[in-house]
Amino acid sequence: MSSAVESKTIPQLLDRLVAEFGDREAISDDGKSITYRELRTESEGFAKALLAKGVVYGDAVGIWCPNRWEWIVSCVGAQLIGAVVVPLNTRLRAAEIGKVVSRSRIKLLVVVGEFLGQYYPDLLPDTTRSEIETVVVGPCRDDQSWSEFLEAGRGTSQQTLEHAKANVSPDSVLDLLYTSGTSGEPKGVLTSQQQNIQTFAVWADRANLVPGDRYLIISPFFHSFGYKAGWLAAFLKGAVVIPHQVFDATEILERLHTEAITVMPGPPTLFTEILGHPNLKDYDISQLRVAVTGSASVAPALVRAMRQELGIDVVLTAYGLSEASGLVTMCHAWDSPELIASSCGQVIPGCEVYIRKLDGSVASPGEQGEVMVRGFNVMLGYSGDTQATEESITDEGWLHTGDIGHMDSLGYLYLTDRLKEMFIVGGFNCYPAEIERLMLEHEGILEVAVIGVPDERLGEVGKAFIVLRAGQELAEDSLKSWCRENIANFKVPRYFEFVRSLPKSASGKVIRNELKH
Repeated sequence: MSSAVESKTIPQLLDRLVAEFGDREAISDDGKSITYRELRTESEGFAKALLAKGVVYGDAVGIWCPNRWEWIVSCVGAQLIGAVVVPLNTRLRAAEIGKVVSRSRIKLLVVVGEFLGQYYPDLLPDTTRSEIETVVVGPCRDDQSWSEFLEAGRGTSQQTLEHAKANVSPDSVLDLLYTSGTSGEPKGVLTSQQQNIQTFAVWADRANLVPGDRYLIISPFFHSFGYKAGWLAAFLKGAVVIPHQVFDATEILERLHTEAITVMPGPPTLFTEILGHPNLKDYDISQLRVAVTGSASVAPALVRAMRQELGIDVVLTAYGLSEASGLVTMCHAWDSPELIASSCGQVIPGCEVYIRKLDGSVASPGEQGEVMVRGFNVMLGYSGDTQATEESITDEGWLHTGDIGHMDSLGYLYLTDRLKEMFIVGGFNCYPAEIERLMLEHEGILEVAVIGVPDERLGEVGKAFIVLRAGQELAEDSLKSWCRENIANFKVPRYFEFVRSLPKSASGKVIRNELKH
């Protein structure tokens, strides 16, 4: 095991990485190679610039960028001085980004320049910009914002930086990740530096990562799968992080072929599309040895195909949630394809899981109930929401996950249902209440209910049942266009059905089960 995993803070971790891996490559991104020593230099330079701009311990630093080396440097640099990182989904639209900025009180925002044909700084509403003291635009076109920002930090002494680093403790907040609860309102999950380092040291061990592994990260850095189970886990083992920005099966196969990729986690959709690629045999992907999947149901046939047809030695599944630092259970390399596909693995060390029946009693093996979690990885709480925190965590420290499942006699967890009405589109969690609230902003919609329906490629997609306001007419194409302009695209329902009324209970709640039949 790498000694880096013994670190309890990001400053300690970075120093240990340099001591252990030094001039080994840490990041390879679009022709730019960064060693572990250079990673510390770049991150400290960013941290000095933050201090020069008045960012101090506990301040929020937002990152609104796709997967690229600057994202990592910004994140590590902020965490070196105890700033709280707020990863922002690159698919969010103006109204959504404004809510997150306001709730998290972001003091400084790092934003990509041009991405997917859009200039992201222009997407920030004026009211949102006014709430942020400093906006740093990542390198693109003729923008000088990034270099000017770093230049401002050259006046910050190393002594000042070391003093700021010394204030960081294992309990310092690492980041603020937004997750929608059952109410659909985004809630900010707070976890500490030590919690995350300890959690993903376990992930890295179970995934059999080794120094020098070439780790292609396709899952977005704003998601814990790309960020924590991604580059953080890779660094803990001295692997090489290779960011990838946009999913495209042909491009990914090309990178597997030319860049000797050895590790590539991703949702089942990723591997299904690779297996179905018409030119798969033209690519040499024989060096790929580790894959971790999840975020949707996984068929045993897919696990077997990943091992036999793609030649991947280690194929694993896992279960986690933001409120538990992103990881609760994980399979082992020696588990059978059927066990890996059907279960979420065994609980990680230092964490406990039990199944709570509806009457509050502990379920026996095989009995279903709510998955309850306790351990070092349970969140510090929801930012600014004491009531929600108290409702989620019992006095004994047990976290209500809202997920339904059962455990077998060997302690393997099986999920049978998910966070109430939540559904997963291509690996992204979608919450009906949140989508419904956004759609109700449309002047022609009176009521709307959203459910998840099966989809062969993405696992699930959204379907919206819409009741129009009296006298209103609305074409499906027009509504789709409006949704794409106002809602992150993975949340936009694939199907729309206009109805006269929604089925409701006596208390007025929509009966979603009736919509599914």
